[in-house]
Amino acid sequence: MQVLYLSNRRDVLSITVAALRAAVPEPLEIVVITPTATGIEGVTDLIEAELLSGAERRAAADADHGGRNTMLRDLAVRRGPVADRFVVSDDDYRPLGPLAADFWERAGKLRSYVSHDLARWRRLNTSYDGTQLNTWLALAQWDCPHLGYGAHLPQLMVRD
Repeated sequence: MQVLYLSNRRDVLSITVAALRAAVPEPLEIVVITPTATGIEGVTDLIEAELLSGAERRAAADADHGGRNTMLRDLAVRRGPVADRFVVSDDDYRPLGPLAADFWERAGKLRSYVSHDLARWRRLNTSYDGTQLNTWLALAQWDCPHLGYGAHLPQLMVRD
C-alpha cells in the first residue's frame, strides 16, 4: 500500500511513519511532498521545487493554505510516482492501534470516512472554510453528492 503525505515537519512525519508501519501488517510505500529531503529511511521525497515549475512555485507561494495543499497534492498525483490506488493522509494522523484488514476496503468497495455535509458548512473565516465552500460549489455544479471527507482521517484514493 502506498501512502502520500504532505509535510514540512520531519520530526512529526517520522513519528507518524513509525506508528503507521507498526499498525499496518502489509508493506508500505511512503511518499511525501516536502520542501526539503526528510532523510527518513524508506521514504520517497517529492521535493516541491522539483515538482513545480517556476510559475507554479509562485502560484503556490501566493495561495492560501488550502489552495496550496490542494495544488501540491494534485501535481504530485499527476507528475509523481503515485500509485493507481493510494492513501492520502496528513503528517500528524497516527493510528492508535493495529488497523483491521478491511479498514480501507470492504467487500470490494472503498471505505470512506465522512465528516460532514458541505452544503451545511457555515464558517467562512479561514482558508480551510473557503476550500470547503469551493468544493461544495463544484460538486453542486456537477450534481454530485457533497459530503466532506477531510476530517483528518486518511482516505484511500483511486487515481482515475
